[in-house]
Amino acid sequence: MPQHTERLAEVGPIDPRTGFPFWYEDSTGLRLELVWAPGDDFAPVVIDPEESGPLRDIGAFPGESFYLSAEARLPLGGGEDEAEARVILALEATFATEGVLDGQQIVFGRVRFRVDEGRPDTMYLLTHPYGTMTVTTDEDGEGSATAWTAVNACLVPVAGLDGQEVVTVEGLGSPDGLHPVQREVATRGGSQ
Repeated sequence: MPQHTERLAEVGPIDPRTGFPFWYEDSTGLRLELVWAPGDDFAPVVIDPEESGPLRDIGAFPGESFYLSAEARLPLGGGEDEAEARVILALEATFATEGVLDGQQIVFGRVRFRVDEGRPDTMYLLTHPYGTMTVTTDEDGEGSATAWTAVNACLVPVAGLDGQEVVTVEGLGSPDGLHPVQREVATRGGSQ
C-alpha cells in the first residue's frame, strides 16, 4: 500500500481571538481550520464545559479543540468475536498548563492505535496516512501505541518519527511535581 506524501507545509497566521493558528495547510493545499466554538456543527467532539476557561475575550474556551479528529474501528479476524482495532488521528489544540491559560497554547499531532480482544501475544501492523506503527498485544489480546508530534514548534510529519521513541513534556515528571523541563515550558510559554 503506498504511503500518502501529503505533509503539513504551512501554518496560517495566529488568530488574535484564540492565540492559535487560524489553519494548517498540507502540501496539496488542503487547509484545516480550528473548530472550537461550542455548538459548532463541525466540532468533532463535544466540548466539556468543565474543561473550559476564559481566553482573551472568549468566556468559555475549550481545554482542547481540533483541526482534525478522525476515528475508525476495524473488526479483526482470529481473536474473540468482538476483536477490533481502533485508530485515532488528530491535530489538536490545547494548553501546556492544566487549564486554559493564554500564552500556553500548543498544537500537536497524534496517531493512536489500539487492539481490543485480539490474539494474545501478537504483533499488529497499522499502515496509516502518515506511516506505520505496531502494537503487540499482551496475554489477554490487548495493546496500544500512540505517536505524538508537536506541530507549532516545527513541522515534523508523524511518519518522520517512525521507529523513534518520542518523549513529550507530558511524559516527564510525576503526580507529585513538575519536572524542571515541564516547569520551564509552562513558565516561558514554550512548546515542544
